Amino acid sequence: MGRLLVVVVGLSIMAFVLTDLVGSKTGMSGNDRDVGEIAGETISQDQFVNYVENIKNNYIQQGMNPNEAMMQNIRNQAWDQMIFDVMYGELYSKVGLTITQDERVDMVQGNNIAPIILQYFGDPSTGQLDRNQLNNFLTQGSVDPQARYNWELTESQIASERIRTKYDNLLLKTNYATLAEAQREYDSQLASVNIDYAYFPFDAIDDASVTVTEGELNSYLKANKDQYQVTQSRSIEYTTFQVIPSASDSATYQKDLENIKNQLETTEDDSTFAMINTEQGVGFDTYNAKTLPVDLALNIGGMKQGDVYGPSLTNGVYSLYKLSGVENGDKKFVKASHILFNTEALDATAKRAARTKANSLLTKIRNGADFAQMARENSEDSSAPLGGDLGWYEENTGWDEAFSAAIFARTRKGLIPRLIESQFGYHIITVEEVPTTKQFKVANIQVLLTPSFETRNIVFQQASEFASVAKSYQDFTDISNERGYPVFSGDNIGPNSNVIGSLVEPRQIVVWLYSEAERGDVKDFELDDTYVVAVHTNRVEEGTATLASVRTDIESKVRGDKKVEMLKTRVAALSGTLQEMIAAFGETGKFYTTASLKLNTNSLPNVGTAPEAVGAAHSLATPGDRSGVIAAGNGVVVMELRSRSEAADIADYTAYENQLMQRISSQQRYLLAQSMRERASVVDERYKFY
Repeated sequence: MGRLLVVVVGLSIMAFVLTDLVGSKTGMSGNDRDVGEIAGETISQDQFVNYVENIKNNYIQQGMNPNEAMMQNIRNQAWDQMIFDVMYGELYSKVGLTITQDERVDMVQGNNIAPIILQYFGDPSTGQLDRNQLNNFLTQGSVDPQARYNWELTESQIASERIRTKYDNLLLKTNYATLAEAQREYDSQLASVNIDYAYFPFDAIDDASVTVTEGELNSYLKANKDQYQVTQSRSIEYTTFQVIPSASDSATYQKDLENIKNQLETTEDDSTFAMINTEQGVGFDTYNAKTLPVDLALNIGGMKQGDVYGPSLTNGVYSLYKLSGVENGDKKFVKASHILFNTEALDATAKRAARTKANSLLTKIRNGADFAQMARENSEDSSAPLGGDLGWYEENTGWDEAFSAAIFARTRKGLIPRLIESQFGYHIITVEEVPTTKQFKVANIQVLLTPSFETRNIVFQQASEFASVAKSYQDFTDISNERGYPVFSGDNIGPNSNVIGSLVEPRQIVVWLYSEAERGDVKDFELDDTYVVAVHTNRVEEGTATLASVRTDIESKVRGDKKVEMLKTRVAALSGTLQEMIAAFGETGKFYTTASLKLNTNSLPNVGTAPEAVGAAHSLATPGDRSGVIAAGNGVVVMELRSRSEAADIADYTAYENQLMQRISSQQRYLLAQSMRERASVVDERYKFY
C-alpha cells in the first residue's frame, strides 16, 4: 500500500469527492475559527485541518512520523492545494468540464488506462495492465477500509489529472502562431549584423555631481510602485540562553554510570543488560576491526573478553563498552600507514630519482626518524596530513595488488624494510596492526547527557528575569550591552516562516509577532534546550515598500537615469568617427566591434544587457549608418553598421511556427498557475493557529 500513498500527496488531496469533482464549494463556508480567505471564500480551520490530516496520514502510512518542521511544510502543501482546488474548481464549473462515470471506468479498466494505474498494476515485461493484479487489489479494498480509502484517493488523483488535462487542452487549442510571427522568429535566429560601437560608461560622471532630490525619489517610487511591492513581514532582535548540562549534572551522570559499569562487569547476560540500559543504538552488536568503536579500536591489540571500557563522553553522549566475545570472520583486515612517492606522470629518469629519494628516506626512518612526521613532510598522498594513516583496510577491495600483498603478508607490526612499488609509485609502509579476521561481540550502553531540572530552572530564571526588566527596545539593548549578552537579528520574518536564524522550530515567536506583538514588546520563549528573549523591532505591511526601505536602490536608479541623460547630451555633442568621439570624450570611453549580432539576443559584448541597442542595431540599413545615443548596460552606446546578413526567404516556416507553439505550451501551465494565484486574492491567517 505504501507505494500507492506516494501519489496522493500532490493533486490527489482534493476536497471534492469523485461524484462532485467540479461542483459547488458549499464546504468552504467560514466559521468563527478562520485561517484565511481564497477568492472571497472564507476558509475555516476545520476545513484546513482536513487537508493537513490527509497529507499527514500519507506520510505516516509511508513510515514517516512528521516532526514540527515537517508539519509546517505539510501545512504549506495543504494551503497551496486549497488555493488550487478553489480556483480551478471554479474554472472547471464555468466551462462545464466534468469527468463522467464512463471515463472513470475507462481510465482504470478500459482502453485509456491512466499512467498511475499502469505504474502500479502494469506488467513490466509487456507494459500492459495486469488486470488480475488490479482485480485482486480491488477485492481487498472491498473488505479493508484502509485499502478502500487509499484507492479512493488514487481515483481522485486520476480524475483531477484528467480534468486538468482537459482544461489544458482547451487552452492549448486557443494558441496559434501566424505566418508573420514565424517569419519574425526565423529572421531573429538567422539574420545578423556586424557593428562597431563606442561605449561611454556611467563612471565617467562622478556621483557627487548628480543631485537627487527627495521629490524625485518619491516620484520614481510612485511611478514604479509595481516593482516595489512587498509582503508583510516582521523583524526582531533576540538573545539566547542555552540550557546545557552543568558540572554537577556531569558528576551525577558519571556516578550513575560507574554503578552501571560495575553491574555490566559482573552480569552474565551482557546483551540483555545493555539493551535495557542503553538510550541510543541497539545495545549489542558484532564488529570487525574496521567498524569497531574508537574506544575499543585503540586497544584492539590488548583486549580480553570481559573487558569494560568507559564511560567516555563524545558529542554529549556517554558510552560504555564490554567485549562479550571474539570469533573469526570471513574477512581479513590490516591497519597501515604509508609514505608515497608518486611516479605516475614521470619519465624513466625522474622515476629513478624518486626511487633514490624514497630509499634515502626509508634509511632515515629505519635509523629512528618519526614515521608520521616524515609522512607529513614528504608523502604525495592525501593521507599525508594524517601522518600517512590509512586506517583499517579490507583485503580484496580493489587496492593495488603489490601494495595489498605486502601488507597482508606481514605477521608482526612495524616498518616494512624495503620499498613497495605499485601502479602509483614507491611506498614506505609501516603496519600498525597485523592482519586479522577477528570479529568482536560488544555490549554498548549509550546515555545522553541532558541538563537536570535544577540546571534548566536556573537558565529559565535568568531568561525570565531579563524579559521582566526589559520593558522596551531601549531596555533590551542597554541591559544586553551591560550584561554582555550576544544579540542576534531576525529580519523579514513572514507569517509562515519556520526559520529565524539558527533557532530551532521558532513558530511560537512567529505567532506572537503576528497575533499580539507591538513594536518594542519584549517576550521570552522556550525552544527545546534554548530560552529566547526577543524584542519586536520592525513591521512591514503588504503593499508598496516605504522609501526608507528601498532608498539605496531607488537612489541608484534615479541617479543612473540622470547620468543617462547627461551622457546622452554630452555624447550627442561629439563628432567624427567613433574613435574620434571616444578620444574627445576621454579615457573611460571604449571602442568595440562585434560580428553576427542576432536579434534574438538581448546583450552587447563588453556592455551587458541592452535589448534596445540590439533592436536599434538591426534597424540600421546601410553600411556606415549610425545610431543615436542609446542607453545600454551601465552607460550609453553609439553604433555604426559595418555589414548585414539577411535571412534568405524559405518556402515553409512550419518549423518556426512549431517552435513558437512549443514555447507557448511549455509556459502555459506555469503562467496559468501564476495568474490564478494573483487572481485568488489570498488572505493567509494561518499564523493565528500555527
